[in-house]
Amino acid sequence: MEKLYRRWRSRYLQYYDPRSENAQASDLSQGAGALRVSSTGDLSADVRRREEEFCDFFLNWLATDEAAIIERAIWPVANQNIPLDIYLSCDHERLLKLPWEIWARHFVVQSASPDAVRLIRTTEDDRGTEDDRELLAGNISTIKRSGKPRILAVIAQEPELEPFLEKDLQALKKIERAGLANIESFRAKEDESKREVIHRLCETIRDDRGWDGLLFVGHSDDKTSISGAFQLRPNIVLFMKQLAEPLRVAQSNGLRLAIFNSCSGLLIAESLIKLGIQAVVMREPIRSDVALAFLQQLCEGLCQKQDVHEAVIKASEYLKVSGPDSSEYPSAYLLPSFFSPSTIVPFQLEDYGWQKPFKRWGPTRREATTLIAACLIGSQAFVQQPLTEVRQFIQAVFRDVTGQRSNHASPVNTILINQAALNERGIEDTKNINRGLLADVTQKSLEKYQPGVLGYTYQLSNSAEGDIERLFETIESAAVSEKHWFIFPFSAAEEYNKIPDELDQYGVEGEGYFRLPYLDIPANSKTNKQECSYSYLVSLAHVLKQEVPTLKLTSLKREIQSYLHSIKADEQNFCRDLELFSNNTNLYSSVSQFIESVQSIFGWQQIIDFSIPPSHAYHKELASNLLEEDSESSKKPESSNLNTTIVIIGRGLYGDYKSNTVNPPLAVDYWWCDSSLTTAIKPDTVGSQNIKNKQCNRNITKAELYSYSVYNLTTNTSIIRFSDVLAILITGFLGKALSVYLTQFSLERRRQALLCLIPILLSTIVISLQIYVSVRLLVPILVPGFVLFKYLLPIYRSVFHVQVHFGNRKLFNSIFLTRFC
Repeated sequence: MEKLYRRWRSRYLQYYDPRSENAQASDLSQGAGALRVSSTGDLSADVRRREEEFCDFFLNWLATDEAAIIERAIWPVANQNIPLDIYLSCDHERLLKLPWEIWARHFVVQSASPDAVRLIRTTEDDRGTEDDRELLAGNISTIKRSGKPRILAVIAQEPELEPFLEKDLQALKKIERAGLANIESFRAKEDESKREVIHRLCETIRDDRGWDGLLFVGHSDDKTSISGAFQLRPNIVLFMKQLAEPLRVAQSNGLRLAIFNSCSGLLIAESLIKLGIQAVVMREPIRSDVALAFLQQLCEGLCQKQDVHEAVIKASEYLKVSGPDSSEYPSAYLLPSFFSPSTIVPFQLEDYGWQKPFKRWGPTRREATTLIAACLIGSQAFVQQPLTEVRQFIQAVFRDVTGQRSNHASPVNTILINQAALNERGIEDTKNINRGLLADVTQKSLEKYQPGVLGYTYQLSNSAEGDIERLFETIESAAVSEKHWFIFPFSAAEEYNKIPDELDQYGVEGEGYFRLPYLDIPANSKTNKQECSYSYLVSLAHVLKQEVPTLKLTSLKREIQSYLHSIKADEQNFCRDLELFSNNTNLYSSVSQFIESVQSIFGWQQIIDFSIPPSHAYHKELASNLLEEDSESSKKPESSNLNTTIVIIGRGLYGDYKSNTVNPPLAVDYWWCDSSLTTAIKPDTVGSQNIKNKQCNRNITKAELYSYSVYNLTTNTSIIRFSDVLAILITGFLGKALSVYLTQFSLERRRQALLCLIPILLSTIVISLQIYVSVRLLVPILVPGFVLFKYLLPIYRSVFHVQVHFGNRKLFNSIFLTRFC
């Protein structure tokens, strides 16, 4: 058989190149004259006769001895027209050169397609046990590029082959015109040195945007190197060993196919499939016009969305029987071979229609997991609350640094009953407020501040100690003669603590419970759908008193009751009945305006703005200081300022105050610890403790929290919290857009873009801080920023070649849960 093979090969080479008397004619040292030159002579019949002798003997040899066992297993499948792929590896170069493809065609029945039985050449490493194949599959990445396929055409520079090489490139461009792939070409420049050409080619192949296919047209050979070689210029020969590392990088970036439309590429093919890259090569020297005809048919098949193996088979069939002259290309159909690891599906181009670009925008499994996890975690209250607290602390620092503390004057005055006030009256019971003391503080507050609305944070009941009658008389006198309004807290969990019936006509109750840092208004109340919150009711009463300063609460209640009776509606609670009355009677337009102004867009949550300094949100005074002032010496407000203020009287830091206080938000603690805002306040308890340290290390009272809330509502300075889920989804979209956009660039441009992205992101953070101050909108940063980080992390790794991880994940999870739970 070897004798018949050498005889056929000799006639084949003589036909296509008479100057080549034997296989030595394929050496690169002979230049362009050896291969891919114009056809001369007419030895077609002799070549076909030698081909027939060799192929018949080859097939007969395969039908005997051990090979017959394989044939007997294949024939039943072939006769049923079941598609069959045969993977073949050869352990010797002489066997590798044989035309095993005709063995596969031998099994194709007459009615079947020529590719019904296909032979795929593979490496010796790819045969053997199942474990061997699994090991090989584990070493070969099957990454598929996203986006439109990219094919690199490496065109050799050879003057004698120039007309054919240009036609080769035009044949490949047909794929681009069909809209199936983008084609880019590489050529060696005249003024480049060998080192420069090789370096530029390696960098082009290594392009981290990735390639789907690689085409080389020109001279190649398997005798000058154990790994194969090809020629870029007459004086530049590149060995496959030199391209091993760039090809390995290209394969990890998505390279799946390499076509060497040149001579003697067996060793090149073996080098490629060891890297996990499919290859189409010629096993023997091939003339330029034959190589061109094959490539044109191959590209035609790829344009028809055939997989590369099917396209190779049909292009080979064309060379055998369907050419312009069936005798023009004798034996040429025996040369093309397809090499592939058995773990990879043959390369195939697909339609890249209008919907294809959008597929690139679909999240990967890792991106989808990140997005879902971020949405689930970011929407939880136990995560939002500490993140909001930290964000408001940052906002407080930002306000302090930029001098944007507050532009709205606060109408709120907070009176805190302290231990000194109790000591001056000899009151030892700190559990219940003494009503006589409360009456004195109320009277002093009315005289000094002349408020339109006065609120208590204490719950008044008949069971309380002290001179309760004097307290009732003080409230009744102020409500009837001076037209002051009184607001009392109400707890749904303690209904027995409702205000006494004697005070019911002079005041209204509001739900006293709220969740920090959220504002509880009727539109988004989650605590009690029937009762309006205490802070909301104080603010609503203040707005109404601004419009009608002389309006008595008793008169307004009678008007509302009369109206509800006329329309046969049931009473609910004061603020809801007032809203209904105002909307339907066109009276008290300020009520409707206030209700509209505090509504949140899209139902987003509103939060109390603790980034404003406490001294700007309310004026604080201790009850002991207020009671020491003489009535005559107390500063009376001007007549134009009557009813324009609010007084909130509440419990200070005395007795067991912890049940009535909470840890201050970080932002409030920052302002208290700021020496520039620390004022000399008389200590609540006996001692000479440093005033600044007392401010930094104390709890915040319920009265102060109400004061913050009322300030935000009356001045319309509450903060709207942008939807966390929406922010995460938008960030995910932007992260995907950046990822898709950056992958189109080279490694260097991508590095520059990432470096430019850093100041842009920092500027975005500063802008979001300013939006909080100017637009009253809190745009989440941390969780969306984490999503953006995860989306860009693969690009960052590819550019800077670093690994980013959290180290001990269990330790990280423990710290996370401890901090936020």
